[in-house]
Amino acid sequence: MLQKYIVLMKEFFEKENMRFALIGGLALNTYGYTRFTNDVDFLTESKNSEVLQSYLDSLGFKVLQSDSAFSLHTLFNERIDLMYVNGDTADKILGSTQIKKIGNIELPVISPIYLALMKGFAASQDPDRIRDLDDVKKLYYLNHISKSDIELICEKYGHKEYFKQLLNETISGDKNEKRR
Repeated sequence: MLQKYIVLMKEFFEKENMRFALIGGLALNTYGYTRFTNDVDFLTESKNSEVLQSYLDSLGFKVLQSDSAFSLHTLFNERIDLMYVNGDTADKILGSTQIKKIGNIELPVISPIYLALMKGFAASQDPDRIRDLDDVKKLYYLNHISKSDIELICEKYGHKEYFKQLLNETISGDKNEKRR
């Protein structure tokens, strides 16, 4: 069912000429790391927030939470989360997207490094979100980001111990290829 809302959101973003990118768990899936997610996450410019929230209201979604950086919307068991950015941040992130496929839908997806930065930030804000650091590690294992990228993310967001743990891990079945 999420696929239906991915299509609707993509069509709306395009109709309204809004820059956007898929982020979150589905973005991870496009880079080869399949993990369960029960929502679809998009990033767009802050100036789009009111129009997007009105659109989701028209589809029957209810707002769970809304502020200047995020809005979370739910309809039965479906959830759409929106992240809002401005200025240089928007230009950097939205200017570095890659076109990827979710099923048969092509759409812009956040770059691996910005995805990893978002995951590192999320983990720094909520200790219960340790899975976000595991997502960063998986992007590394899949050769989408470098060890120096992970070190930077871990230092920036206070996860130095996690980085040390990563360096000390034994090479396993997940990581049997040469690193850069």
